[in-house]
Amino acid sequence: MLLLGTQYKIEWKYGGSLFLNHYNSGSLQVQGSSIILKSIVIELLTELLPYKEVIEMQLKCYEADTTTDEVLIQLKHILPNAYSYLGETLIAILSPSIALKSLSINLTDYSAFAFPVLRGLEGYLKKLMSDNGITIESNANMGSFIETQSDKTVKVHEKITQQINNKDVIDAVEESYLYYKDKRHALFHIDGTINTTQILTKKQQAVEIIDEVFSIIETTYSKVLQNKK
Repeated sequence: MLLLGTQYKIEWKYGGSLFLNHYNSGSLQVQGSSIILKSIVIELLTELLPYKEVIEMQLKCYEADTTTDEVLIQLKHILPNAYSYLGETLIAILSPSIALKSLSINLTDYSAFAFPVLRGLEGYLKKLMSDNGITIESNANMGSFIETQSDKTVKVHEKITQQINNKDVIDAVEESYLYYKDKRHALFHIDGTINTTQILTKKQQAVEIIDEVFSIIETTYSKVLQNKK
């Protein structure tokens, strides 16, 4: 029960729950132990709230010792070219990764730390395709657009390649999807629950995934941007 507002309990059919507190002042607070469930709920809120408010909410969730402005400054430094392209929603989705990197907590599995950045990578490759005339529904299977040829090779379907007609964009989509497919499918089931057959036992493993995703986004978009000029 919430004295100064309304409290909603959100239960996940795959296990876990959290509370969404809506205060009379208009502010929102998300409480719960599941990083993944928090990420999913907050991602939905990015469609309803100003992105800075969403970032601030996430920082409070993780009890991060940093501010929204500090996180945005770090993201602009890490993604000097891609930052402005990503847009507010993807920035809000990626932002908790900065806080999670610096979070000092002992866990048996750090897979959940990688969840927000992999969702951001998925959003990035979908945006690349959407901005080049290929619409992908939110629940669409990426396999309908990109063929997996081997563990280390994926290829955008020929028809879509012809529609996009931009090698740098195709390369960016393929590189992003190859990494996303490898890490996302290894660590999480399709419903977002953790795949217990492969876990991240060390925080540094999650940090490496976060850093690698940021690198992929920045390097691939830099090539796209360079050849636009």
